[in-house]
Amino acid sequence: MMPNMPLVSLLMAAYNAEKYISEAILSALQQSYPNIELLIINDGSSDRTEEIILSFGSEKIRYFSQENKGVAAARNVLLAAMQGDYFMIFDADDILPKGSILNRMNVFYADKNVYFVDGIVTRKTADLQQVVEVCQPNYRGNPHQNLMRLDTRCFSVPAWLIRREKGKNYQMQVNMSHAEDLLFYVEISQNANYLYDYINEEILYYRIHENMAMKKLEPLERGYLDFYKSLKNYKTANLSIFLYLKYKIARIMFLSYLRNKEIKKAIRALWRIAWV
Repeated sequence: MMPNMPLVSLLMAAYNAEKYISEAILSALQQSYPNIELLIINDGSSDRTEEIILSFGSEKIRYFSQENKGVAAARNVLLAAMQGDYFMIFDADDILPKGSILNRMNVFYADKNVYFVDGIVTRKTADLQQVVEVCQPNYRGNPHQNLMRLDTRCFSVPAWLIRREKGKNYQMQVNMSHAEDLLFYVEISQNANYLYDYINEEILYYRIHENMAMKKLEPLERGYLDFYKSLKNYKTANLSIFLYLKYKIARIMFLSYLRNKEIKKAIRALWRIAWV
């Protein structure tokens, strides 16, 4: 291990993830940045998830388990237990390219005001053989208000590497069906001096498959509406943000339902979002 390398905590919540979790774990353990801890929580899986995790036997893995309480509650266990000076949240079906951590740590070394480092997220088919979409960041600065607008220049999936603020209690809001990670990013970016940066390299492969949470449109809509309502707690959210966010959510959900040929649900979504 190179000298003076801060510990990085990689946080993975897993629920019935037997199909992909082995590859996700391997991608974390094979990082070119050596000083990591991989915290994994089994959120009440009924398949072979626990067996697969325990089969690795790596000293870098710290394993937790609980009854099924949802992804936010599961991640909160890991956020409370992490020991790293930096941390990253990723899913049990994601893959970290080998240089994902090291290449971004170099950005932190170069600028002490940078607290969040992103990079290119490549969305791929479940077998990782075909590229569906390449998400390229295109923003530098404090991301707080951009996140409120669902600005994809600084957010595509929860893949930021984050400099840990000393003494801060990191926790996600529970009981949200979706967007709890986005709201978490809004929360931790409130300090205007905390800057977002990115590298022009791949930092995550994001699988597209039928069982992924983003495919479930009604919970997705509820999650976006909960996100909208939660922003009322932030003084930094002004009228223009709320109006634009309402438009953005309405557009996303309307088009998503239409792609599924659910025309009535698309129209009802517009009505619900208009009156939220």
